[in-house]
Amino acid sequence: MSQATMCWSRIRVGFGTPIFIAKVFARNELEPLQAKSMEISEWLGQEVAMFKPHTIPASCSIVAVLTRWLTR
Repeated sequence: MSQATMCWSRIRVGFGTPIFIAKVFARNELEPLQAKSMEISEWLGQEVAMFKPHTIPASCSIVAVLTRWLTR
């Protein structure tokens, strides 16, 4: 686990850490919508939507967030 991920894992909000919440959102909300879009693509016989795997960008690290907040 990276240092940034470890920092985020220490921050808690009402439903868990921000990284955990993002992963759950991707699994419960994004993936079903993407699957439905892929079904439409198959039905049309051509690829109308492409999706990248959900990742949490490095810019979400606690260091990056604090740097942006402190320099505004």
